[in-house]
Amino acid sequence: PSAGLDPQQRVAFRSIVGLLGSSGTSILISTHQIEDLLGVSGSVVVLAEGRVAFDGTPDVLARLAKGSVWLTDDAPPGSVSWPTPDGRFRVLGKASGQPIEPTVEDGYLMLLQQIHAG
Repeated sequence: PSAGLDPQQRVAFRSIVGLLGSSGTSILISTHQIEDLLGVSGSVVVLAEGRVAFDGTPDVLARLAKGSVWLTDDAPPGSVSWPTPDGRFRVLGKASGQPIEPTVEDGYLMLLQQIHAG
């Protein structure tokens, strides 16, 4: 819901969702903009193929990728990777390089890999 919002509107959106959540109201938001909800969401549910694939906190979702996120100078062929601002690559999966702490997005991507692999 926040993809078309300007930065000021995104802040207002997060504030409204946070206020509703802190009042005990349950809120269901479907989004691909994970970072928009991290500060206001205590629970994450990931649906895959019509079933709950994950139900827990954002921290637990991030930990699904623990030990599987790397900074490397080159992207291994066939890897899930993307360039970082410093010219290196963030690699998800098996790689050699500098291990880094996973984000919620890393955990989500790892979960999707596990679902599609098995």
